Amino acid sequence: MQNKTTNNNSIYSSQSKINNSGKKPINFSTENQNKTKSFILNTTNSTNFKDLSYNNNRSVNLALPDSKELEKSMLELKSFIEIVAPSDSQTIETVTNRLSFRPKNLPKKSKEEEEYHRKLVEENRKLYLESLHQKQLKEMEYRKRLEKKLIKQQELSKIWVNKLIPNWLKIRKDKKIKEYFYMGLPPTVRGRIWMLCLGNRFSITKEYYQIQVNNSKEILKKYQKIKEKNNQKNKNNDKDKDKNNKINESDEESNNIDKELESKDKEKTIIVIELDIERTFPYLGLFKGNSPMAEDLREILRVFVISRPDIGYIQGLSFIAGILLLNMDKFKAFIALMNLILNPIMLPFYKMNNELIQQRLKLFKQVFYFNLPELCEHFDELGMLPENYFLVWNMTLFTHDVNLELANRIWDVFMIEGVKAIYSAAIVFLSHFEVKLMNMDFVEIMSCIGSINTINFDDDMFIEAMKNVKIPDWIQVEIDKLNDENVPI
Repeated sequence: MQNKTTNNNSIYSSQSKINNSGKKPINFSTENQNKTKSFILNTTNSTNFKDLSYNNNRSVNLALPDSKELEKSMLELKSFIEIVAPSDSQTIETVTNRLSFRPKNLPKKSKEEEEYHRKLVEENRKLYLESLHQKQLKEMEYRKRLEKKLIKQQELSKIWVNKLIPNWLKIRKDKKIKEYFYMGLPPTVRGRIWMLCLGNRFSITKEYYQIQVNNSKEILKKYQKIKEKNNQKNKNNDKDKDKNNKINESDEESNNIDKELESKDKEKTIIVIELDIERTFPYLGLFKGNSPMAEDLREILRVFVISRPDIGYIQGLSFIAGILLLNMDKFKAFIALMNLILNPIMLPFYKMNNELIQQRLKLFKQVFYFNLPELCEHFDELGMLPENYFLVWNMTLFTHDVNLELANRIWDVFMIEGVKAIYSAAIVFLSHFEVKLMNMDFVEIMSCIGSINTINFDDDMFIEAMKNVKIPDWIQVEIDKLNDENVPI
């Protein structure tokens, strides 16, 4: 999305309590070396839980066992737990000897069986301890990586704030600046940098935004009333099926409503925005109900529809607005949304310009074949077209299909590389599933590609793989044209 240019080397130099019922409690104590645990239970012989109903409407009746049986069971349970992870002062022989409880109807273990069980316990103990050790190692490794990443982000943040942002106009076309985008923009300044890249070529002001906010509220009320009338008309039709005069009147009213709905082109899509709000990054839980973030998302999407009624609201747009809103305030997010969607890279997909869409899909197909020829041919044999999978990736810039951290990183690269970032990310996804996809049919492929959001990609490795995607010079020339193409807005 950026052009290429000048060099400024100086800029790159820094890189129970007592029971309330009054009944006397019973104290069960079990020894564990020097440790003692007490269990206080009510002396009531049985308790009926009649209100505990499950889906099969059965009631549950739980009887409190005899105190001696309960004490024995607790001791057996404790012994079993200690077999898995005994304390340092216990030997495996001491532990396995405790595994002597057997049903009374079974004969005593033979020496061979006893030895076999002892070995089995020891093996399971080792496996358990080894799994704990491996888990601890992974957690330590994760913490180290996280600490290293945070330090790196702090360093990069200082570079951006002190050197790169103040000199943005001088360095934005420099090829060296791209490396900072591939490193990942620090979250503290990501929104500012995205705004620098996207710009405000429509000179949107706060006054304009507030006017459109007010307009959107009035227009929303209008279309909600029209929708209510339409619903009432349908109910009346059901009640008055045999009354021709009422049907004719209703048909006339229906035609008027339909004309009114069509009068503002796609402006009426403002009433369907609500359907997508809670679907936006659902795992974050930030856009639920009437939360502040959900209200802001509704507002900027409604203002967008009012500002561009020729485009209206298209499903998936909430993800684009949502990721912007997570990185900047709502006014800036609206500016960014307008400049992003009306960019030549994105606009053809939102204005449904089939000629320009096909041009971009064919170009992606060339990149696909150049990097993954066998998979590309397999897709061709199955009649799998880019429209079937790549279209939604392009329209949502992967925000619908990956975790937020990776989506942010892909967007970082997109801000500086434009179309190339979209194509490269798509190739990395396809290469990750290549072996599986080669042995799948059309339906299986669609299911596999749809499961991308279940894969926890390492964002650093993913971005590095994007850098390694091969794009021939002649294709790069065409990509550069797309970034700067003059698409009517």
